[in-house]
Amino acid sequence: MAAPVQTSLLLAPALVTLTQALQPVVFGINAFANVLLRLLKVETRDHVAVVFTDDQLARLVEDSTKAGLIEPSGSEWLRDALELGGRPVGEIPAPVEQMVTVDCFVTPDQLEREAVATGYSRLPVTGPAGSVLGYLHIKDTIGLAGRDEPFPHGTLRPITRVQVDTPLDDALTAMRAAETHRAVVVGNTGAVFGFVTMEDVLDELLGPEPAPEAA
Repeated sequence: MAAPVQTSLLLAPALVTLTQALQPVVFGINAFANVLLRLLKVETRDHVAVVFTDDQLARLVEDSTKAGLIEPSGSEWLRDALELGGRPVGEIPAPVEQMVTVDCFVTPDQLEREAVATGYSRLPVTGPAGSVLGYLHIKDTIGLAGRDEPFPHGTLRPITRVQVDTPLDDALTAMRAAETHRAVVVGNTGAVFGFVTMEDVLDELLGPEPAPEAA
């Protein structure tokens, strides 16, 4: 299972110095390889997908700590983040009652007022029995003539949904892929349990960053 946040945290402190030192060499080798591949009529790729398992990341932390690239306090922090990444998102959702929503008959004027009052640019839209149908963005009000009429059919945007048993790191990946900071947590029947924000998940995964150890 890929864990983008943990991967970044692990690789950055451990390899940044080495990367900077070897950058000229790597650039030269890469340029030579690209020329050779073109001569052989082989298509080059600018990006290579790399996926690490949790066990591999844990080993990276251990090896980096032994090599002195990561301080013991930072090592413990990263190991905790890896372990917490497997926790289900259903353990941390905020109640539905705390979610700022609008009903399915909201008008552009009403949406604008609600956005100004709450500071949210994206507002979930609820239907009968509290079901979450999708969301509206404040920019959806631009150019609409009927300011006091419900939004036209098809305006509603799909909202990110995650199952209650989704691991925290996978929930974070889903929100990042959808380019949203909030997701609705649902059960197997589609019932809404609550919602989570990207900040909630990051707080659970990372917690407070450890202070540097005194010399």
